[in-house]
Amino acid sequence: MRVLLTLGGAIYMLNLAYRIARADMTDAFTETITKAPSVFSGVLAQVSNPKAWIVSIAAVSIYVNSSDYYNFTLILFCVVFFFACSLSLLGWSAIGATARKNFGNLRRFNVIMAILLTTSIALMLKDILSEFKHFFEYT
Repeated sequence: MRVLLTLGGAIYMLNLAYRIARADMTDAFTETITKAPSVFSGVLAQVSNPKAWIVSIAAVSIYVNSSDYYNFTLILFCVVFFFACSLSLLGWSAIGATARKNFGNLRRFNVIMAILLTTSIALMLKDILSEFKHFFEYT
């Protein structure tokens, strides 16, 4: 089952890489936003983000112990997580703003991103193929 899911994910990711590489970037920065996103839309996007829920649940289950100091540990974890995520968001925002200003050729950027995605797919498939190799050596 894991192999089928990996292959299905690889096919989907290859499709994404192709679409990224072929994306039309002529109107990428000419579109104007008539109304800024609201705080509610940002909160809704985060609350409905399954990756954020999985990371939060996994992190709390790993780092927050169930001792007598559970509440203190949970609050401390939330504060540390908040600052770590805020710094990460600030860093990615700065990188994005710099890239938007300084990256003249968006087409080249998309092709580079597609190549990196395809490389990660190749590494993922390499691991699956090595598992098959070991499976057939033992049978």
